[in-house]
Formats: sequence, C-alpha cells, structure tokens
Amino acid sequence: MRWSRLARKFGAARHDVAAANSRDPCTISAEVLEFGARAVTATDAVQDKDTIVLSIPFSRIPRHRTNPYSTRPW
Repeated sequence: MRWSRLARKFGAARHDVAAANSRDPCTISAEVLEFGARAVTATDAVQDKDTIVLSIPFSRIPRHRTNPYSTRPW
C-alpha cells in the first residue's frame, strides 16, 4: 500500500497525519498532503504520537545474516 493511500485512510478516520521523510518536509508529495497530512521533519513526526508507520525501501536495508543457515537476507 502506498503512503498516499495510508494518509487518505487515516485522514478520513480523523487522525492527525504527519508525513516525513529523510529529506526536507517540502519534498513530501502533494498527493500525500491532499488528504490532510501535514509535512513535518522526521523528528516532529515521532513526537507525541500514538502510532508511527515506518517505511524503508528494501534496497536500503543492510544485508546481515544472523543465522548462517538462514536463506533470508536479514
């Protein structure tokens, strides 16, 4: 599910939606903001929140193997 779809669903349910990324708040897409989300810094996005949705691209997750017999990349 794309972040804009989550923002729409949470916004429709009258939740306070704050959108952040690893860059500047002005880089949050208009598609996300049109559903009532506010663009904020990553620090502000996690302050005094009941729920946090964290999305990380798979390409950014380090490939660690904790179990040498595991076929999973993490």
